[in-house]
Amino acid sequence: MSPDNKWRGRRRSQKAPFLPPNFLDSSLAYVRRYYGLLDVFVYPRHRMRLTDLVTPLKPLEAMAQGKLVFASDVGGHQELIKHGKTGYLFPADDKAGLVRALEDLFSQRSSASLYDRLYKQLIRT
Repeated sequence: MSPDNKWRGRRRSQKAPFLPPNFLDSSLAYVRRYYGLLDVFVYPRHRMRLTDLVTPLKPLEAMAQGKLVFASDVGGHQELIKHGKTGYLFPADDKAGLVRALEDLFSQRSSASLYDRLYKQLIRT
């Protein structure tokens, strides 16, 4: 029987176990494992009404893990990231601007430990 058909034909009173036990604990470990594989997270977004109004959570998740964050300078990212203080912003829709921002980072090797401390303080407050 395919997983899609596993719960078909059952009455509503028979509950399907949609979330396994300890789901949140295992999900957090899963996220930490994958975030741990990268040192720098890059979030390029096109400038449009949606990206100027909606604040994404993924950069905040990376910051909570102490990772360096690069993001395009759309409204939602500007709410989370202060350029040069809590991450780097680059012009939206500008590939060359992204490259320049990354080159700046890699020329300053000591940035990683600085941002790790900054993010932990920022997330706690």
